[in-house]
Amino acid sequence: MTTCEIGDDARSTFSKKFEGRRGLAVLAGEVALTPGEVCTTLRCSRSWLYSPAGRAVVGDGFKIGGSRRYRSSVIAAVLA
Repeated sequence: MTTCEIGDDARSTFSKKFEGRRGLAVLAGEVALTPGEVCTTLRCSRSWLYSPAGRAVVGDGFKIGGSRRYRSSVIAAVLA
């Protein structure tokens, strides 16, 4: 069995354009958390997270390709 490796020359222009920006979120400690991860961290249910009370505490979050995500800094602020 052989494997194919894609060299730096074959990278898409999209990844080259945003290569430096990808690391900024990691340096800042910002991570996009799934609703399941938020519920586990806050020890709450998904129905509470999506309810008006949950939105008042955590916010609406944001969508990445149709999937809801929450900023780790916001969840850390809720825990503090």
